Amino acid sequence: MARFTASSKVTASGAPKRAVRTTSGAGVRAGGRACASASAGESPAAEAKLRKTWGPTLDAMRRLSEMTKLTWSLPMGAVVDRILEDTGWLALGGTTANGARAGHLLQAVDRVRQIVEDGGGLAAAAAALADDGQSSESEALPLEPGRRNVVRLMNLHKAKGLEATVTFLADPRGDRPFPIALRVERKGTRAVGHLRVARKGLYNSLITIGQPRNWAAFEEEEKKYVSAERLRLMYVAATRAKDLLVVCRSSKASANKAWDVFAPMLAKAPELAIAKDHPKSAETPARKVSATERAAAARAREAAQGRLTAPSWAVASVTGQATGAKTEAQGAKAEARSAKADAGAAWGSLVHGLLEHLVRHQDASRSDLERLSRWLTVEAPELRLVIPNALDLVQQIAAAPFWKDIQQAEDVQAEVPFSVAIPAGKRFGDLEASAVPTVLRGVIDVVYRAADGWRILDYKTDVSLAPGETLVIRHGHQLEHYQRAFEQATLEKVSGRGIVGTRVGKVEWA
Repeated sequence: MARFTASSKVTASGAPKRAVRTTSGAGVRAGGRACASASAGESPAAEAKLRKTWGPTLDAMRRLSEMTKLTWSLPMGAVVDRILEDTGWLALGGTTANGARAGHLLQAVDRVRQIVEDGGGLAAAAAALADDGQSSESEALPLEPGRRNVVRLMNLHKAKGLEATVTFLADPRGDRPFPIALRVERKGTRAVGHLRVARKGLYNSLITIGQPRNWAAFEEEEKKYVSAERLRLMYVAATRAKDLLVVCRSSKASANKAWDVFAPMLAKAPELAIAKDHPKSAETPARKVSATERAAAARAREAAQGRLTAPSWAVASVTGQATGAKTEAQGAKAEARSAKADAGAAWGSLVHGLLEHLVRHQDASRSDLERLSRWLTVEAPELRLVIPNALDLVQQIAAAPFWKDIQQAEDVQAEVPFSVAIPAGKRFGDLEASAVPTVLRGVIDVVYRAADGWRILDYKTDVSLAPGETLVIRHGHQLEHYQRAFEQATLEKVSGRGIVGTRVGKVEWA
């Protein structure tokens, strides 16, 4: 294998000339060294001699020479960028799963730039990249971090704060306790450390070289913190799954150490069916497949895909059901209203947010609501101009007779979320039955207990109604779903449900 080194020559003018040379057994036997910077402009005979001596490595050496020359005229980060582009390494890294290797290359470019900004050169950048490659703290970021349908492997520390649709807790045997070598006592504003000096032994053990006199007591006390940390990690492990948590278990009971804290719960959990490995059959000779057989196989694949992708449960929202029931004319009107600053979904969210705050904090002043409204309109700056209008509207509603009933109620709840499970094939009010179990979700604006029972109110910021239409006619189905869900969840009756027309500050009772 050739060894590449850098050298300097002096030209007739006395100016140094950089070159790249190679030294190998073949080069020595050929009578010396070959300069990889030899240009193609030399005589055909010299070029032929170089190619005969070095063969295909000559082009590679010249390319390395060109890369070296780039470091004389460009910043180090730009040089690495150019090299990645010219060689195609970045494009090749992008073909890996989730573009992980390409992400690692881009991180290397940033690392080189950081070293140069701190005054380092090529050697310092190479050393830093080598250290990063050996560090356990370094982690390559993929080009597509939000890409779905991928498998991510990580430890519990890295998984903290993340969530996945399906989470596997793997390797039940991988719970080797680490020996304790440090104890820190925090007394008031001081921290006192006790250190055990040891060297590594077999299987994560430590061979003591020196330790404090009372080390046994310190170690026992530190074990309490280690146990608490393990319990915290078990909580992290158990709460990473959104829909399905799979805990791996060994058939050998003594090997189930990592997830033993979950054993009481796993006793009642269903076991995931795993297909048994089938012995490899002898290879059968290839045969021609007819068009009819290919079509039948394609139909079988599509049928299997359909069975696998068919949902086993569904989620629906009350507002989504109500929105889907609107007529095309009503949808056109809503679109026209949303063109105005004081209309549309953003305006409704602003009014809802202010009213929710007023329910929870009945003594809130107008200045309090104004500060809140500026926070609520961060993502809708076009509403800043109509904040005074929203405040006037909320204060008008707070002066309405029905609002006094809310203030005087013994129990008031704002923005009450609910989820109701609807079995497959069952109807929920006027909702059509679904072929799969469905979770109906929604949020009730206000629920309060009056003298005659619970009452449900929903705010609506509709600007106009069709001739002969009322808010209850338009949104009555939504109110009915709210009542059914509340009664099913609380087992208590609702005595009244109504729509608050925020524009007029009045309630239309159903």
